Amino acid sequence: MYILLLYLFSLSCFAEEAWIPWGTEDTISAFNCQWQHTEEIWDDGCTLSYQLVPVYQAANLISICGCDFQGRDCHGCTYYKGRNFWLKEDSITELRLDDLFIKGSDYRRYLIQYCENYFKASGYGYYSSFKECPPELTSDDLDIFVLTDKGLMIIFRAYRVGGWADGPDTVTIPYINLKSFIDIQGPLERFLLSMNKS
Repeated sequence: MYILLLYLFSLSCFAEEAWIPWGTEDTISAFNCQWQHTEEIWDDGCTLSYQLVPVYQAANLISICGCDFQGRDCHGCTYYKGRNFWLKEDSITELRLDDLFIKGSDYRRYLIQYCENYFKASGYGYYSSFKECPPELTSDDLDIFVLTDKGLMIIFRAYRVGGWADGPDTVTIPYINLKSFIDIQGPLERFLLSMNKS
């Protein structure tokens, strides 16, 4: 049995479509009804929309991003989502950022510095030359992420680094830049091996 996740979100440039050949009913139940595109419009004008799209898929790893829109009439808010699942032996784990890197390493400080440097160099959003006090990123700003074939993509909450119309605000950090932090027994092992071959 296969699970098919279709184009639903603007970040779909990273994936045409993803087939997950994990054949058990238990595996499929891990992806419950929330992984479907839903939209409801109530009588009082409130709209709820949940959209997801695969970003990266391998035999034992899938990364999904999307957005949760909640609105009333012409006003609303978009919450960006990043969900990453790793199949290890017979168990599926939803990944946290800490699961990717060596325990005790200072990877979060490196990621924050990389993202801030990227935004400052490009003059993006609130980091433009017109802003005297750009935002200071914290460790919590790194918690929404997806894995792509190019690198680790951090997705920032709406209004954190730029205006809503600019979003989603993302930074992709190439795996080669993270090589010294990656846990060789973790889910990014495949990327580490491919770097060592080249």
